[in-house]
Amino acid sequence: MLAACDAQLTDIRNTGFSLIVTSPPDAGTNTLSYLQTMVADGLQGVWELDAPGWWGDNGTQPWGYDPNGSNMLSQYPAYQALCGCTTNDQLLQYIVTYLTNGGATWGWYIADDTQFAAVGGTLYEEQVSGLQAFGARLKQLAPATHTVIADCCNNGTSQLQNSYQAADFTAHELYPIFSYADTDPLTGQVAGAADFQNAGAVQQLMDTYQRPSALILQAFDWGMDDWDAKAVGDDPNVDAYPTAAQLLAMRNGALMASAPQLILWFYWNDTAGWPAGTLPGGFRAPPDPASRIANLTAAVTAPLPASSATISASPSTVPPGVPVIVTAQAAL
Repeated sequence: MLAACDAQLTDIRNTGFSLIVTSPPDAGTNTLSYLQTMVADGLQGVWELDAPGWWGDNGTQPWGYDPNGSNMLSQYPAYQALCGCTTNDQLLQYIVTYLTNGGATWGWYIADDTQFAAVGGTLYEEQVSGLQAFGARLKQLAPATHTVIADCCNNGTSQLQNSYQAADFTAHELYPIFSYADTDPLTGQVAGAADFQNAGAVQQLMDTYQRPSALILQAFDWGMDDWDAKAVGDDPNVDAYPTAAQLLAMRNGALMASAPQLILWFYWNDTAGWPAGTLPGGFRAPPDPASRIANLTAAVTAPLPASSATISASPSTVPPGVPVIVTAQAAL
């Protein structure tokens, strides 16, 4: 399995990415080798520490990060066994130290928009407070790292307005491609291109808040799994992974409407496929991984559009200590 993981890292690097969003490795015998391979490939992890127990419903009142609690110990048995930790904060310190040694860590993915939806569709005040406290503790333990959350959706910013202050980067999702019909075959224009005007609204909001903007673009097929297909009323028989023209149009549309400091692409396993024997129940393996990788690579590495928004944010739009970064991200 280590060889398969190392090969996957090489593929991700060759696609043009520099960051990987994925769950933390399990602290097994091959973990240090995996982290070293990441660094050798010029990659860094954005580790998913997004269980609501860290920052939300931890079994106590009020919601929020509970450093003296023990509710998270059972979720990380390998780390708990190594450190002998008895509290959440001892466990967090150990995980952060373990993952940041050697340069393999860029930051932490601490919440997903679907988690907010599970408690009502908006980020409640106590959730923001909990995420801020949890993120602040991560930054205290590893000051050079960054926190990221995701917000939804294609044509609105209400969740962003609720959540922008919860992390260093609040990455706004733009996933407009539902079928092959979503691109005009003559012009290559993405039918959902109007969604990318929303990227401009995101930029205006983040400029107002004096925070960097970030986007997550679509590198997946809405029919890749039963849950997503059902959520959008999609027909797995006609849905489609974005074409080469769509991938490039999405990237250019985003850059022409905004100036993101971070561009993320979701989802690597629906681009390149799952390692042998690991396809989860309810998921469908991509039928054409080689062409998907090639098309995504072309979009990620293409020259910037001539009329794109400026990429370098002015100092006034970026809070102290947050670097201006233009990169792409794969999710495992």
